[in-house]
Amino acid sequence: MTYTEEQNHFFEELYTELEKAMKPEGASLERVDVPKNNTVQEGISIRFEGQPISPAVYPSQFYRDFQNGVSVEEIVFYIKDGLESQRITKNRIMELNHDNAPHYLRSAIVSYEGNREWLKDVPHERVADLALYAKWDFGGGYSAKVTNPLLAHLQMTKEELLRTAKGNMAMQARLRTMKDALIARAVQGGMSEELTEEMRDQLPDIPFYVLNVNGGIDGAALVADPSVMRKAGRDLGEGFYILPSSVHEVLIVPKSTGAKAEELRDMVYRIDRQEVPIEERLSDNVYEFDGHALTLAGQTETLERELPGLAAMHRKR
Repeated sequence: MTYTEEQNHFFEELYTELEKAMKPEGASLERVDVPKNNTVQEGISIRFEGQPISPAVYPSQFYRDFQNGVSVEEIVFYIKDGLESQRITKNRIMELNHDNAPHYLRSAIVSYEGNREWLKDVPHERVADLALYAKWDFGGGYSAKVTNPLLAHLQMTKEELLRTAKGNMAMQARLRTMKDALIARAVQGGMSEELTEEMRDQLPDIPFYVLNVNGGIDGAALVADPSVMRKAGRDLGEGFYILPSSVHEVLIVPKSTGAKAEELRDMVYRIDRQEVPIEERLSDNVYEFDGHALTLAGQTETLERELPGLAAMHRKR
């Protein structure tokens, strides 16, 4: 990635000041290229000797603040305060162990082809053209990929790791109408109760559903959990298509809408290019669930054929 002279100067100054601030904590710093979803981002790794993971800071996330007049010293204070408030420090990292894992693991999903290089060092499972992996969630937006060395440190098998991570995400799953999801976002954005009611009256009933998790992060990973997909089928009472809105959520489109897989693929491709940042982009494909696993739409039996009772349930409503 190419940066301007001003950006490079900011990154260097941030590194120098952060190094001074973290040295008393027993940390050393290193500039690293961190693989992210579909991209590589320049970061500053904060290393504690002998520990299985290293928190990373991304200077590009703070550059706009710097442009708006926030000093490097203030940014460093914010970073250090955030690490300490979430306890992502040497003491917290030392607490990573097998017994704690069920409380802190969650799953995430990315496209396989776009991320296959860094996935070599991360325990994962293939799901159609995607790959599911696990994260250790520190809270407050801080997390770390579970790499092979961390897996060994946790004394877990790959299967145990991913099963636990998926189970934790499944407990947070929520399926809502598109209308309800849009209204919830408006409320989170500070919209008044009066305007919210007006919005509810004016919005049409869109025949799409939003599947994500509480907190809104990495919710698309739910598509890798057959129990979540089966429940979605029971709730809808019919077969459905799955549209990867982003790594954080998917759209569920009931087949009774008459939508065709090819038309939906065109829509996903267009929206991905126009509205979804590359680091949040999941796939341009459309999926189905065959009763056992996620599949590319149109290539295997549909959910209605695999679970014939669901269509009948829908007609009885």
